[in-house]
Amino acid sequence: MSGTATDISRRRTAEDALRDSERRLRQVTDSLPALIASIGQDKTIRFANRTAGAWLDCESATLVGRPAMDLFPASKPAAIEQNWKGMISSGKRRDITVRLAWPDGKQRDIELTLIPHRSANDSFIGAFVLCVDLTAFRESERRLQRIQKMEAMGQLTGGIAHDFNNLLSIITGHSELLAEMLADRPKAAKSLDAVLRAAARGDDLIKRLLTFARRQDINRTIVDINRVVSSLTEVLGRLLGETIAIRTRLNKDIWPVEIDAGLLEDAIINLAINARDAMKNGGELTLTSVNSKAGAKRRSGQLESTRDYVCLSVSDTGSGMSQEAQERAFEPFFTTKSFGAGSGLGLSMVYGFVQEAGGVVTIDSPPGKGTTVSLWFPRRSAPSPGDATCSI
Repeated sequence: MSGTATDISRRRTAEDALRDSERRLRQVTDSLPALIASIGQDKTIRFANRTAGAWLDCESATLVGRPAMDLFPASKPAAIEQNWKGMISSGKRRDITVRLAWPDGKQRDIELTLIPHRSANDSFIGAFVLCVDLTAFRESERRLQRIQKMEAMGQLTGGIAHDFNNLLSIITGHSELLAEMLADRPKAAKSLDAVLRAAARGDDLIKRLLTFARRQDINRTIVDINRVVSSLTEVLGRLLGETIAIRTRLNKDIWPVEIDAGLLEDAIINLAINARDAMKNGGELTLTSVNSKAGAKRRSGQLESTRDYVCLSVSDTGSGMSQEAQERAFEPFFTTKSFGAGSGLGLSMVYGFVQEAGGVVTIDSPPGKGTTVSLWFPRRSAPSPGDATCSI
């Protein structure tokens, strides 16, 4: 009997090292918050990390062998197709930024990088795909731009209001002197009275401008939002008319807030008027107050996760707002109403008041499905056990 023996210990060691290296590589790619994949020359997926599976709402292993474009939602934007073909023909890396709706239910702004994979002799054998989610970054960027824009508008508005107030003081003062001089001339006095009424409306306009610019004196007190809402119900009924029903859903254990009660009343009335104008054929206006504990699930990234808030929401069943209108809603003088139907200062006044109180304003308005404007005020005192919470 004869035989041969071969020492395969080095091969085993090399195989073990390769498996260990592959395991570490898999751990690295699976831990990254980005979609990573490898595509073969036949345009099928050879590798996909865990994030790819999560975004596509499947196990990453099930993606192997599927067409490369399956990495992207069913819409398969033309821009991705074009860049894919361009990468193959040019052999050069391609970068593209696009917004897509993914099967996991999220819309993402992604930065997509396509990198050619070449062999040792420089022939094309496939590609690597990297998708980085820029959604949170882009949202923060947009929010910062809005804040900077609003601050600039606030400074401009405050300056305009100051100059306007100086002019109005002259008009009012001289008009009052003329009123005394024309007391025995009824026709002239009547015309002058119209000037004084217009000056009074101008004074109200200045107050709104200053509220937005946060230069108006604020009279903060401890306020029960429910009492303010309840006291306005009758006024709102007369203001909105018989075709609009008013509903209230008020948390009986609402937390106190420290705000200017008069400005809160003005804010509610402004929101109610906007709601009325959005419900031409009638509908419902609902005012809701809720407590929102720190750590509660909140849809707005503007709210601090470690802070308690009291949320007052004003909802209507009107026509809703476009995305552009929502983004510009708080700008002074911006309005979707017809010329002469609104000054465009109502929501900017609301914004200025809530910001001055240390709070946040949010809008939820799917087109055709009504609008909800929520005013979030910081809670004044520490929470107590059993308080209701808000997950808006």
